[in-house]
Amino acid sequence: MPVESPSYLMICTGPNCGERGGRTLVRGLRDLLIERGQHGPTRVAPVSCFGQCATGPYGCAWPNGAFVTGLDASRPEVALAALSAQPAPANPADPA
Repeated sequence: MPVESPSYLMICTGPNCGERGGRTLVRGLRDLLIERGQHGPTRVAPVSCFGQCATGPYGCAWPNGAFVTGLDASRPEVALAALSAQPAPANPADPA
């Protein structure tokens, strides 16, 4: 039986993003994933800084590569939906 690779939601909890709700968002996302029974396959990880301080809290998802700024700690369900979205192709000429 193949083992499903986990996905990760990485949320900035550095000085600026942490003050704007990054740490609260990490807890909210974990609680939401536990509530939905998804905490095993999807893991939330605090990250010290992405260098996007002016637009944080900032988050990214792996392996889908979604990057999202301005996350709202009071709406973890919205943050989860945004981070779960498939990103646009890196090269606009590449339809894949």
